[in-house]
Amino acid sequence: NPENIVEPIKKILGCCLENFHIGKVIKICLEKHKIETTIGTLDYDYLVIAGGAETNFYNISGAEENCFTLKTLEDATKLKNHCINIINQASLISDKNERKKMLNFIIVGGGPTGVELATEMHEFLKDTFSHYYKKELIDDISVTIIQRDPELLTQFKKSLREKSLKIIEKKG
Repeated sequence: NPENIVEPIKKILGCCLENFHIGKVIKICLEKHKIETTIGTLDYDYLVIAGGAETNFYNISGAEENCFTLKTLEDATKLKNHCINIINQASLISDKNERKKMLNFIIVGGGPTGVELATEMHEFLKDTFSHYYKKELIDDISVTIIQRDPELLTQFKKSLREKSLKIIEKKG
């Protein structure tokens, strides 16, 4: 659901909104506390620079062409629609092995986004679709996380990593 993906900036910054601006920065003058932007020159007391991030495919051949990224609401919608289409296609396949291959969803990256995506996809694919498809088809669905490190969520403390892994394993 969109409300699970996008957090409105105005909700996060409940205060201080009378002087809140979004634009592209052309030039920053730190000494004068001024920034030149696409919406004009602005004075500031506090300047937050949110540079964003680019997906790193680590020079893995074929990764960029064959993966879904998850940076925007449009990316999430595209991924959700792909899952729905795959399940619809798989429901027409009688060969169990072929169906299982088709219903094996791979998440590359065991950081916070990858782990959250894997658990959300598992719930969406298993719980939501169990109301519409036969149990045999639902049982063939799997969500797999591929992580280059030996553990998931490596940026968190060990106790949290272990607890998260137990929850993920319990959910299958």
